Amino acid sequence: MIPNWPRKSIVTIEHESLWRSSEFPEQLSGLDAGCYTGKEHQLIKGLIKADEWIIEKKNDLILMLNDM
Repeated sequence: MIPNWPRKSIVTIEHESLWRSSEFPEQLSGLDAGCYTGKEHQLIKGLIKADEWIIEKKNDLILMLNDM
C-alpha cells in the first residue's frame, strides 16, 4: 500500500529519526530493497532525497486499500 498523506519535512515535524546515508538514496537507508516494489523504491528515494517522512497515523487506510 502506498501512503496517501502528504510528506512532511523531518525538521518541520521534529521527527527524531533521520535517514541513513541520505547522500545515497539508492541505498534506501539500509532497508531491504527486495521487500519493495519499484513504485515503493521511488517513494522511499524521494523521501530520502527531500529529507521527509510520511506520518503513518495520518493516512486514510480505507482509501489506501481501495487504491490497491
